[in-house]
Amino acid sequence: MSDAKYFQRGKLQELRLELLSEKRDVKYTKKKITLKKIVANMTMGSDMAPLSAEVIPCMAIPNLEVKKMVYLFVVNYGRNRAEIANLALQHMLEDANDHNPLIRAQAIRTMSYLYIDRVIDALCDPLRHSLRDADPYVRKTAALCVVKLCMYDRTLVEEEQFLDMLKALLSDANPAVVANAVAALTEISECLPNLKLRLNLKIASKLIQALNQCSEWGQVYILEALMFVVPQEEGDAEMVAERIIPRLQHANGAVVLAAVKLIVYLLNYMTNREFADGICQKLTPPLVTLLNARPEVQYVTLRNILLILQRRPELLKNQLKAFFCKYDDPIYVKLSKLEILIRLTTPRNYAFVLPELQEYAAEVDVDFVRKAVRSIGRLAIKIEVAAERCIEVLLELIHTKVNYVVQEAVVVIKDIFRKYPNRYESIIGVLCENLDSLDDSEAKAAMIWIVGQYADRIENADEVLESFLDSFLEESTEVQLALLTATVKLFIMRPTLGQELVPKVLKWATEEVDNPDLRDRGYIYWRLLSTDPAAAKEVILSTKPDISAEAENLDPLLLEELLMNISSLAAVYHKPPASFVPGAKRRLLPASKVLQIERPAGSLPLPSSEDGDENVTGGDSTDPTHTGETSADQLQTMLQARDDLEAMANPYALDTAEAPSARIPPTLAMNSQLIDLLDLDFNDDGSGAAHGAGSSGGPRGPVTPSGLSGALGGMTGFATNYGDGQATGDYAQLESEFLQGPEAGRPPANESAAAVQNNPFATSNLSSPTGPGGFDHSPAPTALTKAFTNTFNPGEDAQAALDRQLGALQLAPAVQQSPFQPALPSPAPPPMMTTPAPVDLSGAGDDDTFVPGKQVFLTAAAAKGLEVAGTFARRRGQLTLDLTFGNQSPAPVGDFAIQFNKNSFGLWPAANLAVPTLQPGQMFDTSLPLHTNGPVQSMTPINNLQIALKTSSGVFYFQTPYLVHILFQDDATLGQSEYLTAWKEIPDAHQKLHTLYALKFATMLQVRQKLHRNNVFTVAERVVDGLTHFYVSAKSLDGSVFLSEIKIDKSFQVGHVATKSFASHLVEPYQAAVVAILGSGASAT
Repeated sequence: MSDAKYFQRGKLQELRLELLSEKRDVKYTKKKITLKKIVANMTMGSDMAPLSAEVIPCMAIPNLEVKKMVYLFVVNYGRNRAEIANLALQHMLEDANDHNPLIRAQAIRTMSYLYIDRVIDALCDPLRHSLRDADPYVRKTAALCVVKLCMYDRTLVEEEQFLDMLKALLSDANPAVVANAVAALTEISECLPNLKLRLNLKIASKLIQALNQCSEWGQVYILEALMFVVPQEEGDAEMVAERIIPRLQHANGAVVLAAVKLIVYLLNYMTNREFADGICQKLTPPLVTLLNARPEVQYVTLRNILLILQRRPELLKNQLKAFFCKYDDPIYVKLSKLEILIRLTTPRNYAFVLPELQEYAAEVDVDFVRKAVRSIGRLAIKIEVAAERCIEVLLELIHTKVNYVVQEAVVVIKDIFRKYPNRYESIIGVLCENLDSLDDSEAKAAMIWIVGQYADRIENADEVLESFLDSFLEESTEVQLALLTATVKLFIMRPTLGQELVPKVLKWATEEVDNPDLRDRGYIYWRLLSTDPAAAKEVILSTKPDISAEAENLDPLLLEELLMNISSLAAVYHKPPASFVPGAKRRLLPASKVLQIERPAGSLPLPSSEDGDENVTGGDSTDPTHTGETSADQLQTMLQARDDLEAMANPYALDTAEAPSARIPPTLAMNSQLIDLLDLDFNDDGSGAAHGAGSSGGPRGPVTPSGLSGALGGMTGFATNYGDGQATGDYAQLESEFLQGPEAGRPPANESAAAVQNNPFATSNLSSPTGPGGFDHSPAPTALTKAFTNTFNPGEDAQAALDRQLGALQLAPAVQQSPFQPALPSPAPPPMMTTPAPVDLSGAGDDDTFVPGKQVFLTAAAAKGLEVAGTFARRRGQLTLDLTFGNQSPAPVGDFAIQFNKNSFGLWPAANLAVPTLQPGQMFDTSLPLHTNGPVQSMTPINNLQIALKTSSGVFYFQTPYLVHILFQDDATLGQSEYLTAWKEIPDAHQKLHTLYALKFATMLQVRQKLHRNNVFTVAERVVDGLTHFYVSAKSLDGSVFLSEIKIDKSFQVGHVATKSFASHLVEPYQAAVVAILGSGASAT
């Protein structure tokens, strides 16, 4: 408080005079007072930089307090003003050799803050001496300076061998130095992608010895570093864990959680089960103790406990009451405790938990009450013997008539019906009494599901469903889907009651609703009921998969990664670090012969702790089984394992072994998850014609044979579309004669008959694209109700019924073979993975690189008669902006100049805009060379460019996205082992998928050549079941690497692109560029 007087805004001249005063000041008291005033003003936001010429000479004063304030001044202003840093550099170098260790440490600390080339170059020698300084305070400060230097220049740290010097500090006699060295190495290992920290037991033992003498945060750093110890022999993990156990009694919660994290990690390598169980018991008291801390600590502890319980369910099994909610607990703590209560509940103790949950359901907090009611339902699903008692409690809650309680009870009762069918249907009557109180979408959908599932037992099921149908078009998608399915179930179970409701619901779902999921399901139900009633009954009334309380468990590999990050933000979010920290390394359990955990079936094998990484701490670094390279066979095996995982996770995957005689088009052999079922309409010859451009949302015009390129208007107007064909919000309103949206293929309303005849789809029995999917699905004939009531006519031939119904739907008849039958087994095994032969580029000219069609940047109406169109290109390594100017005004236009705004990739004109004065009606084409050394600023979207155009008519502003393929580096190829390693390390959350249709290629070689000419390089290629898989890579000018797997069927009708990159924010723009390149087809030769 005594320094408050300094926080007064002072005039610069007054402060300058005080600093320059020559009055006698033996103890530098006046200088201190003046510097305190300057620092105070600096803190309040006043610009004190003009005083640098007077402040910096004060560094020569032999007083530590004065030096600290001057250093603070230099750090604050020197980062952005190199002249200030350079002015202070000589003083800092002198201080780095001062006899006072505090001054030496202060000097190198300040220099490491200043990311100025001259300062960094001068820092290396003092830093090297400081790492070997006799005083431990200087050494521990220098250790952290290496981290700051690494953030500025990683290669400099490696070249100057600072890593080896940090490694030597691990054996330092001072615990504080050891802690800082550990912290520095840990941080650097996260920054350097090719560096992995690894500790052997000898170094680990030294670190454990230093624990007792370290500060509490030093202990946290050391415990974190011990996570890099990989036990290789029996007893190694037990020995480390036994020496760590005392840290569980520490007063600091961070130390306790760090110790818990280390012990949970070591448990995976313990071969002695008795010892492991004893260690688990010792984890319980510290965790329960943390639950008595302040709410924020409780919440972090609870989130970590939730992860540990998924791996170690026996932990805390006798501490149920510790997780009962207190009346004054914050809501976030209460919700977390409920999650853990359900996990700890067993058939032996559920009788204690259920009354507690019932009491919670009477609280006033709505969210907490909903969670409590839902927990009662989860308890019934988890413990069968408790189900009946849970139903009784839920009925008691329903009788309270509290609206949100009733609605949540209906939702959980639906799940109980799923788990225990035909057991508790007697309570349906009670549920129906509360229909009028249901206003929540989820509760409505649950009640509708119950009515549809038991329509044969509910006497007035049709009346109940009809009451919901009154507001069908206004309901949410969830309710509409439930109503559609429930009505069809009613029709199948009781045709006489449902015959009036089904046509009405199907008509709404297919004609008057925009949601593609609802529309697709409506058409599928329609076709099923039309073609095979028995199959419809089998599909729609099929036995549902069993549900369990374990469904909310995390994926095993994700759980393993989160357990390696206990006590971090990832464990609180329950998300991998890479999802919110770009470039964060994925941490999984390193391989070891004593590793006890079993990998989930089908998971990719993980590399050992030594694979492909530099050993920074010594130890057992040799592995006789590791060759350092990955062969093509290994790459094929790994990628095939990934494909198998995708197939297992795909609900539409086809089992080829069950129907060897099936015939389907090649498109179904691909990833069915990416195929629009409505696009699989079959011609008489059995071939499939894909309609639409991969998006089922909104009306779709017929796609021309040019495929994706046609759907995007020959790439004129690509700027408004990303990979899914949807217009981005910022550009949806651009007025452009070149711009074509999702309805690009639709003929105008006044189109002539001759134009219609030229339509390639005019002969395919498809009517005008008035319905969804690009053809007329209009199911509106007035006789349709009768057609549906006759659906189950046993005397009618099946094919005749099919033709009749398809005629009512105005669709071309389908082939005899059902499109949903499994595919034939592959006649021969797929060829081995091959490294692609060199691409022949002979005769390749400028036209072989992909250049999108020009789009209008400025319309004549917006630019006073001047129209500007353009596109971005890359020819022979040179970026250009191709522009076309047209003067539609009555006066000449001249004095052209162009300026770019700061943008994400530093795109900037490399020359002046050379455009002559344009006379009225004159047009002029020019190419403006670009470079990427301009100022950088993040844009939204990332590939957006804002441009200002100056003419004699005024200044005009516009913005446009560009395809990022122009930023791909030449000759940035990857080896197969590099590709495989990178693909495994990139999280699946960073993967994007896209489907494209009707590719304009004749051979797969043309595909590879097209990609190569646009700097997308093929790493490997293989053929599986008639599909060619290209594994390709590209690298942007900023160093971001992109990996893609492209699958194309041999007919070139359908292709899929899956892309991964650590630069997740660039994946969609990259994907859009690759899709555009492929959509443009083969180059003319």
